Amino acid sequence: MTIQPAEGAPVGGIRRIVTGHDAKGVSIIDKDDEIERLDCTPEHAHFAPGDGAKKPIFSGRSHNDNGSVVRFVDIPPGCCSPMHRTQTLDYGIVIFGEVELELDSGEKRTLRQSDTCVQRGTNHLWRNNTDQWTRIAFILLSSKQIVIDGKQLSDHGFPADPTQVFPQLLQSRLFSTMNTTRKGIHRAPIGFGPAPSPRQAPDGSRFDWSQARTTTVVVEVERECVEALLPPGYTVSDSVAHPTVLFEVMELRNLPWLAGRGYNTLGVYLNDIVCNRVQPAITASYMAVLFENFTDPITTGREELGFPKVYAEISNAIVSQKEGVESRVHTLSWGGFEFLRLELALTAYAVQNSPAMMPDARRYTHPTKDGILHQRYVPAVGELGKSDADYATFCPPPPPSGPPKVLEFKAPPVSCGGDEVCPAVVQVQPDQKAEGTHEFCEGAVKLSVKRGSFDQLPTLYNVVDALAGLKVRACREVAMHTFQGASDLAANHRVEK
Repeated sequence: MTIQPAEGAPVGGIRRIVTGHDAKGVSIIDKDDEIERLDCTPEHAHFAPGDGAKKPIFSGRSHNDNGSVVRFVDIPPGCCSPMHRTQTLDYGIVIFGEVELELDSGEKRTLRQSDTCVQRGTNHLWRNNTDQWTRIAFILLSSKQIVIDGKQLSDHGFPADPTQVFPQLLQSRLFSTMNTTRKGIHRAPIGFGPAPSPRQAPDGSRFDWSQARTTTVVVEVERECVEALLPPGYTVSDSVAHPTVLFEVMELRNLPWLAGRGYNTLGVYLNDIVCNRVQPAITASYMAVLFENFTDPITTGREELGFPKVYAEISNAIVSQKEGVESRVHTLSWGGFEFLRLELALTAYAVQNSPAMMPDARRYTHPTKDGILHQRYVPAVGELGKSDADYATFCPPPPPSGPPKVLEFKAPPVSCGGDEVCPAVVQVQPDQKAEGTHEFCEGAVKLSVKRGSFDQLPTLYNVVDALAGLKVRACREVAMHTFQGASDLAANHRVEK
């Protein structure tokens, strides 16, 4: 029996009484003591040396093969574990407090005192959304490996050091006030209390989300162009001869966390990417860069999620109608210099013909189908070339509990090369007008990325140069969707330890 450390928490210890037998077989009290809390070494806590134990005193395993483990976990306010799975049958009993259980399907349940969860080897996380500590007793029983449709579901996201499941618990030695007076999400400037966030309402709860419109173009490019954009430990999957790149404009409106305001983004995703920095490796789409036209989501996304966000002027779409065809023009610029333009001619189709409703029509990874990989990087202050953070994160795809709420779907006319069943799926060669400028679907789709000098793009020239240099081979998908709801991406979590 072990207990996770929660130094500074307003909770008491755990008394343990163990019975046994003497030499004559008479029942006796073998032990009557208080469980020793697990200490942590600074390297396990990822902090500079403090007063942690010189050697870890935990077992390093989440369970005992053919046996059991009883573990008490004290979860501080505002703490969230990574998404993880263990090869065990678990009974979790809330001793006091309140905790939210979230599965990788997106389903959530709130447990309160005396509530019990039977965890059957599922991928899950625990989140304390309250301003009070929560204590849970876990009984972990060794279990057979789960096999579904021939696929083994192995341990995932649970580090060798079990104290890392709730890393915030280990920070109390150096920052005891963070767990006792700093409730919820905090960012710099740190002295002003909990920070406004897309993932935290003023009362500490989660926001509901409104509509989002996405305009997407997927192009096939030469392999070396994608490999050049990947950090160490990532590679293009051997399963594809030519990788694809997704350009996605997103128009977010009526956002509760911005009191009804909205903003625009353009994300560039590299598909069929394998992250070998973790085992087992993860294959998903990799977010290369995310342009946004509003400072606040850039700040929150970079600091809380580790997303590679940068600023650009992203105008609202210029929309016109003619003979049943909608023309849309999206532009990105900086300081008045336009460096990206996307022009589309689209026709409305039934939502059931959308690729969002037929994910198998996408013969490549897609953020909404396979999840998103990121490399969180934070440079060290005053130490050139060193980093305070440099690790992989993964945001799983939306839950498969039901089809997405697609309100509107448009794609180029079928006569322009689209599939009759799923019109957004195309396979057409580009008509390249100049470097970075491509036309597809008989001119119905135009994508242009224009290089800029340092004087024109002093903060973006390196990014734009790389995008303009992509060697495009074909167009694979063109679509515009309006969705009801948008994720706050709180499921994004660190996978590289």
